Amino acid sequence: MAYPLHPGAGERIVGDEQEEQIVEQPRRLTRSIEDRQIAGVCAGIAKYMGWDVALVRVAFVLLAIMSIGFLIYIVMWIVVPEEEPGS
Repeated sequence: MAYPLHPGAGERIVGDEQEEQIVEQPRRLTRSIEDRQIAGVCAGIAKYMGWDVALVRVAFVLLAIMSIGFLIYIVMWIVVPEEEPGS
């Protein structure tokens, strides 16, 4: 069997090794079940955004003191689903 010089040249390359496809799952905002202090909202946001969880918690405390941060936290506690165990 003749192999083409490069993949995609119109013929299928058959070999001993199989390529493994890695399919990325879309990111979802979820509440953390492992790194939680109250409801896991801040830890979930930190994991989703790739930030340090301590910074997110400090930001929520400052928002709670200065404005509507407490209300935002309660709404997110209700709306954002909890992450699945093992993920």
